[in-house]
Amino acid sequence: QNVRDAAEWLSYTYLYVRMLRNGELYGVTAKEAEDDEQLLQRRMDLAHSAALTLDKHHMCKYDRKTGAFQVTALGRVASAYYVGHESMAT
Repeated sequence: QNVRDAAEWLSYTYLYVRMLRNGELYGVTAKEAEDDEQLLQRRMDLAHSAALTLDKHHMCKYDRKTGAFQVTALGRVASAYYVGHESMAT
């Protein structure tokens, strides 16, 4: 699993549809939408930011060079019980 896979997964979400239809609400500029019609870079940025946050809270290991990440035991537990990274930080 890597950032590109996560960006691809985001293309199947309601967030992606909303960003395409009302990009300004989600911080997508008109130029950004024109230059990248599928918003791939925006989705890659979202996936990268999420991976950094999860890595910071030890819920996954994120290799910034390759974009690969691997879930940790703590991340599996949090995912199984729908616990957010904020709660896991305490």
